[in-house]
Amino acid sequence: MAMDLNASQTNNSVRAAVGVQINEHFGIEGTWFHLPSATLQTKTGDATYKGAAYVVSLTASVPVQKDVNLVGRLGVGRSDVDVVVPATTYKSFSRQDLTVWGLGIRFAVDKSKDVTIDYDNLGAVGKYALGDRVKTDMLSFGLRFKF
Repeated sequence: MAMDLNASQTNNSVRAAVGVQINEHFGIEGTWFHLPSATLQTKTGDATYKGAAYVVSLTASVPVQKDVNLVGRLGVGRSDVDVVVPATTYKSFSRQDLTVWGLGIRFAVDKSKDVTIDYDNLGAVGKYALGDRVKTDMLSFGLRFKF
C-alpha cells in the first residue's frame, strides 16, 4: 500500500473484498481498504494520517490462458481519513467521494481457490484546508475463495 503524501510514504495495509460473479466475465465486488497510518514531517510537527475506504466495483474478467484471468475494476466509494498534528493540537477529518479503478491477475489453484495480485488506484482519499490531497494506491497479494 502506498499513501502518497507528496511521494513521502509507503506502508503496509489490509484489503478485504466480497463479491458475486454474475457470469463468466462480469461481477460485482464490495471492498474495504484499511489505509495505513502514515506520518509526515511538517513545519509545525509530525502529521499522522490514518483511515479507511469503502468501495463498490464492477469487475470484468478475461482469460489470458488456462487457469489465468486478467481482471479490471471500476468503482465508486468513500473514504474517511483523520489527520492529527500533536505539537499544535491540530485535528481534522476528511470524507471524500472516490472513483476507483484497478487491475488484477488471478491464478487458479483449484476450482475453489485463486491466488490474486491486484493494483487499485483510490485517487485522493483525503483533502485538508492546511495541506495537500492524500493520494492512495494499493498493490495487494491475496487468496480468493469461490463458493
